[in-house]
Amino acid sequence: MSERASFTTEYVYCPQCFAAVREVLCADDVASEHGYIARPSVPLNRRGDEAPIVCGAVYSSFAGGESMVFEYDLRDKIEPKLCHPVRVVVLPDSKADPVVILWEPLSEPRRD
Repeated sequence: MSERASFTTEYVYCPQCFAAVREVLCADDVASEHGYIARPSVPLNRRGDEAPIVCGAVYSSFAGGESMVFEYDLRDKIEPKLCHPVRVVVLPDSKADPVVILWEPLSEPRRD
């Protein structure tokens, strides 16, 4: 991940968590609503195996908005589906440092 205005999840070892993250991040309606383009997995080798990583491009109309999509907008859609913590790194277009966001499974439903 070296391009500005991009994001990538960590290698998601849990198949259920990867399926949940991929389901939310790669949904066309969610991606277009929040302003990003996602790739459902990353090629791992020449045989066609894929690594359980979701990555893509993210855009925003203001500096820092790229990470806010993952920090605030998508958190409520993803965390209820997780059984393990998952990190996503966003490299903002504004030349700022990368932002690491941690999504954690909810032990009980949020009340806020």
